[in-house]
Amino acid sequence: MFKYDFEEGVIKYFNKFLLICPLVLVSIVMFETRTNYIMSIFGESATSLEMGINTFFGRYPFEFDIGKKQIFLIPFEWLIIYAYLAMLIGDYFNNDLNGFGMLVMINSYNRGIWWCSKCLRIVFVSIGHFIVIWGTIISYEWIRYGKVSFVKNKQYFIETFGTQLNNLNINKLHIMLIVMPILVGIVQSLFQLVLNIYLKSDISMIIILGILVFSSYYSNKYIIHGYSMICRYCANYANYDFNPLDISFGMKYLFLLCVVLYIMGLFMIKRKDIM
Repeated sequence: MFKYDFEEGVIKYFNKFLLICPLVLVSIVMFETRTNYIMSIFGESATSLEMGINTFFGRYPFEFDIGKKQIFLIPFEWLIIYAYLAMLIGDYFNNDLNGFGMLVMINSYNRGIWWCSKCLRIVFVSIGHFIVIWGTIISYEWIRYGKVSFVKNKQYFIETFGTQLNNLNINKLHIMLIVMPILVGIVQSLFQLVLNIYLKSDISMIIILGILVFSSYYSNKYIIHGYSMICRYCANYANYDFNPLDISFGMKYLFLLCVVLYIMGLFMIKRKDIM
């Protein structure tokens, strides 16, 4: 079962993984265009770390003020990354449930192995999705500048992202930038998988998109997608009511959600009538 899901649900999706690359490249080019003046002043070029921060920077939550004329811009680069991950998860689960997977569960009487295999598949898909994103960023820096670097520039970083991010420990910044987006992606995919047990895949997709839009506007330590936005870990001096997210709590919370969603899905799939 595990081999089947890896071959059919991961390996054969390789071409689909690559479709995110143009978006990442456009995001990088737009980022360099916006900061070209800063680069020319200090004679520094954007590193893979800084390109990655731009990709996962996100936005601060919307602050409603009836006395002000406000426009909130959704972080489209960030939103599309997670919306496309939901598309990669897609209808594979439902198709398998009504096909080969149904035969496996009927013949083996062990739905736990089948559910575990599906969960492992989404872990591989989620990790693969972000590997492709980072591979695109690293390849761009290597082709354009002939080097690959995961460090902060002395002046360019401060002028582009501010002193709060600059004061963070580099290891903590790496966790925020690499580990947390993947964890959020896995939790999102597990939740989508649980929804797919009783809902059609397109309905689950709509729910995920709604959650992504909601997460763009609002912030709370229990709203998972905030942990994949770099800016949400920093104070917002324009909104003193905003509470920055805590990376330590976030990691524990996301791991706990993974366990809860796995057990919940296992319980639901064992009770589902598959005939």
